[in-house]
Order: sequence, then C-alpha cells, then structure tokens
Amino acid sequence: MRTTTRIGITITASVLAAVALAGCSGNGDSTATKTPTASPTVATATGGVADDTGACVDGVSTPIKSKAEFSIDSCDFVDVMGTGNTITAGKLEKLTVEGDGNTITVKSVKEVTTSGKDNTIYYSGSEPTHHEVGSGTTLAPVSSKK
Repeated sequence: MRTTTRIGITITASVLAAVALAGCSGNGDSTATKTPTASPTVATATGGVADDTGACVDGVSTPIKSKAEFSIDSCDFVDVMGTGNTITAGKLEKLTVEGDGNTITVKSVKEVTTSGKDNTIYYSGSEPTHHEVGSGTTLAPVSSKK
C-alpha cells in the first residue's frame, strides 16, 4: 500500500471519528451553553437552612436557637436542633428533634425521629410513627396537654 493511500485512510478515519464523537457530546446545537442551576441550600443531611428564626426554606425548617418560641406553618419537614424551645407547627410530613427539653405541638405529623432527650411532642390526628434514638421522649395527643 502506498504511503499516500495510508495517510488518506488515516485522515478520513480521524475525521469520521471526530464527527461521531461531536454528535454524542451535546444536543446538536453547538451554540447552546448550559447555565448552571442553583441547588437548594443545604445545612443538614435533610436540607434546609439552620438558623435562629426557624424560617421554612425549600420546605424545611431547622431552628437552632435555644429557649425560644417558634411558630412554623406551611413546612414539610422540621428538624429541631435547639434546646428548651416551645414550638407550634402546622401539618408536617416529618419531624426530627435533635435537641433536648423541647415542647412541640403539631397539627399533624406522619413520622417523628428523636435523637435528643426529654422532649415532649403533642400531635393532633393519627399517632405518628416514632423512631427514638435518644431517650425520655413523650409522644401524646394534644387532648392530653395540660
């Protein structure tokens, strides 16, 4: 085989490979640029912004202040990190209590996880599923609240 023929075959194969790879690397619009999208702010493994106000961000409230009163409405998930708080919450999907000595009243909640100790949680509606990792948590219906 002549050198010019081999060079021609090599160049042709290279061009075809480059064209094939270019077709795999995008949506076909070589002028399109992708703008990065912001991901939700995450402070804990479950998300949310840990702060002193208990504000609900992206469906998550993570109050870290201690010995305070919070009223949290319209939030799917609440993760209480502070201690000695009095918290009133609306309808929740999940409540996690990492702090100690909190008193929490929820309109309704499906699942409660407590890793702190000596917390009291009052609920309306059906009794939630409770996973206790800590100790001394009292889970009771609102009707038993004194």
